[in-house]
Amino acid sequence: MLFAFVWYSNQQERDLRVGLALVGCLLLMKLVESLSQRHWFFDSRRTGMHIRSALMAVIFQKQLRLSSQGRKNHSTGEIVNYIAVDAYRLGDAISWLHMGWSSPLQLVFAVATLFWALKLGALPGLVPLVIFGFLNVPFAKILQGYQSKFMVAQDERLRSTSETLNSMKIIKLQSWEEKFRNMIGSLRDGEFKWLRETQMKKAYGAVMYWMSPTVVSAVMYTATAIMGSAPLNASTLLHGLGHLEGNG
Repeated sequence: MLFAFVWYSNQQERDLRVGLALVGCLLLMKLVESLSQRHWFFDSRRTGMHIRSALMAVIFQKQLRLSSQGRKNHSTGEIVNYIAVDAYRLGDAISWLHMGWSSPLQLVFAVATLFWALKLGALPGLVPLVIFGFLNVPFAKILQGYQSKFMVAQDERLRSTSETLNSMKIIKLQSWEEKFRNMIGSLRDGEFKWLRETQMKKAYGAVMYWMSPTVVSAVMYTATAIMGSAPLNASTLLHGLGHLEGNG
């Protein structure tokens, strides 16, 4: 559509019917895209809500049948954490389920279209693309490790808080409030530490995510200008930038 609109704007004598047909095609494409995305989001959210509700019901039923040893290993705070955090995340995961296969497919189509538009000038742009892809692997592993440690620290803090609240009568009787407050505060500080590290790594990943299309496009257009593999007109530039920004 970008090629078609630029081609139409460069015509000396423009046919009104062709212009209306292009506008109609664009409106139809955006309508289909909008309806498809809304249906996907609505259906995935509804499915996630059903999964979340089912998990909450199963956890509640399991809690009613816990033995004494099971209640010792899983405090009330941990069970609340399962319902409030883990079940909620599993419900939200459905929204990202199709990203596993659609993102690589979109990337393949984008690279193929760039080779069609820029010819051999798109080849050097694959080097920073591959580099950014490999740089994401250690970031993802580090982020996964920090998230796991954060969840462990959160469970420990919730378990200690639940045990403290259940034993509040004895703590008040023995005047141990300050000691237990400091203990829970230290556990919360450890939880904040891993939360801070997780958010910092997410920030690094976001910078890399938004920086990669600019670097790749700069390399591709520089190579295209040097090699002269394709004319750097408005159609080629808009086409390449659209695919790089949309599939960055």
